[in-house]
Amino acid sequence: MTWDEIPCLQRNGFIARYIVSICQVTNSDCVGTSKAIAGTNRIYTFTQLIPRTLYNISIRADSEDSTFTTFAGSPSQPISVETTAPQG
Repeated sequence: MTWDEIPCLQRNGFIARYIVSICQVTNSDCVGTSKAIAGTNRIYTFTQLIPRTLYNISIRADSEDSTFTTFAGSPSQPISVETTAPQG
């Protein structure tokens, strides 16, 4: 997955990292994990997803000011994606 850069005027300093979260949606519960990505990257590949399964994905940017104080941004609205069956 890829995402757009946050405009400079909407940041609280430089982007230190992105937090990419994915959760498997099962019976109204969301069981998932998060991964920290360097702030210079705007791409991530999910691995080991289960075929024919619904997932919610969101991204959050963490920024730091000149004193290295970290500001956790608000997560994006989650997007829902469903994996397909394996080919072959």
